[in-house]
Amino acid sequence: MSIIAVKGIPQKWNLGYVVKMLAKTINGHFEALNFQSKTRSQKTKVCYLRLSEKLDPVRVVEKINTAVYPQQFQPMALIPDHVPDIPLAAKPKKIPQKIRRSLKLRLEDTPDKVITITNFEIIAEMQAKYPGLYELSKKTNHALLEEIAKKIHERIREIGDNNPETLESCFKLSQSYRRAHPHFGDFQLEELAAVPQNTHTIDNLPYEQVQKAVMRYSDRIIKKVTEHVNNLKSEAMEGDTEDEIVRKKVREELKKMAPFLPLIVRQVVTKHFVPQKTGYQRMRIYGEPFLPSKETMAPFVRRYQPVRVNRSERVYNLLRFYVPPAHVASLLAMDGTVLNGAKLVIRTCDLPTYKVSAAALAGADAAGEHDDQVEEENEDWSDIMQVNC
Repeated sequence: MSIIAVKGIPQKWNLGYVVKMLAKTINGHFEALNFQSKTRSQKTKVCYLRLSEKLDPVRVVEKINTAVYPQQFQPMALIPDHVPDIPLAAKPKKIPQKIRRSLKLRLEDTPDKVITITNFEIIAEMQAKYPGLYELSKKTNHALLEEIAKKIHERIREIGDNNPETLESCFKLSQSYRRAHPHFGDFQLEELAAVPQNTHTIDNLPYEQVQKAVMRYSDRIIKKVTEHVNNLKSEAMEGDTEDEIVRKKVREELKKMAPFLPLIVRQVVTKHFVPQKTGYQRMRIYGEPFLPSKETMAPFVRRYQPVRVNRSERVYNLLRFYVPPAHVASLLAMDGTVLNGAKLVIRTCDLPTYKVSAAALAGADAAGEHDDQVEEENEDWSDIMQVNC
C-alpha cells in the first residue's frame, strides 16, 4: 500500500471530514491515518492517506491536484520522500458505507479473509436452515459442526485455487460455492429442518427465563439489604462524637424506610437489570438456489411492514430486515414460499448459532484470524420497500 500526503487541510477538519471531501475524487479505497503536528498559528495542516494496492498513487495525486473544490479548500497532494514518524490515529478513517455504495466501490478483503468469512457465512446459513443442527452438534461438544466447517473450508479453498477471480469478494465466492455444491446436497440434514417456536431471547436464553432469574436474585438482595438495615445501631450513646451522632440519625431515617425497601429494590432491578424487549424482531431470508430480485421480493416483504431492509454484500442469497412482533408468526409461516423459481428460507436472527473459529479450522490449513463478530456489509433495499428507516 502507498502513502501520500495532502497539504492545505483546514485546521478545524477532522479525519472523517477529510475522507468525505476526497472520496469522490480518489474514487477508490483509502484511509486517513493522521495529521502531521503543526503549530496553532498555521491555518492548514498535512494529512497522510494510505491508498489501496489497486490505486496508482501518481494518478491519485494528479486527480487531487486537478479537481475542483469549495473555495476554502485548496489541497495539494504529493508522494513524500519520507513519511514522518507520526502516531496513527486510534481508528484511521475509512470511506463510510453510504459513500462507498454511492461510488459503487466493492469491498476489498484479502483472499484468506474472503475464504474465512465465506466459510463462516455458509455455516451460519446451514444452522439457520436446520435449527436442529445446533442441538445435535452441542451433544458432541460441537465437534460435528467443526468437522462440517473443515469440509466446507476444503471445498471453498479448492474453488478459489481453480478460479482465483472468485476470491475477489465473499459474494462471488459464496455464489460459486453454491453452484458447485447446491443447497439440496447439504450433508442430508433435512430431518433437522424443524423450526422451534419463536420466542424472544437474550443471548440465546428465553426472555421469560432471564426475567425469572433476575427476580430470583432480587429477592435475595432484598433479604440481605433489609437484614442489614434493621441491624444498624441507631441509638445515640453518651460520648458519641458529632460524626457518630449524625451517622446514627441517618440510620434512624433509613430504618423508617425499611418497609419500602423491597419495592424500591424491585423497581431498580426491573428498570436497570431486566433487558427490555425490542420493538422489532430481526429477520433473515435465504434464497435457494438464489435470492429473487429486489422487484420480486418487494411485494412479498412489504406486507409485513419491514424496516431497515438490506441485502448482504457478503452472502449472495441473504436478505436482512426487521418486522414488528405482530408480523413475525405470519412471516415465519411463509417459510418455503417459492418466488420465480427460488425457495425462501425464513428465519429469525436470534436462533442459537455456533461460531466456528479459525483455530478450529487449523487442521484444514486455515489462514489468518477470524473474529467471532463478522462485520456486516449490506446493500440497502429499503427504498423499493417504501419503509421508513
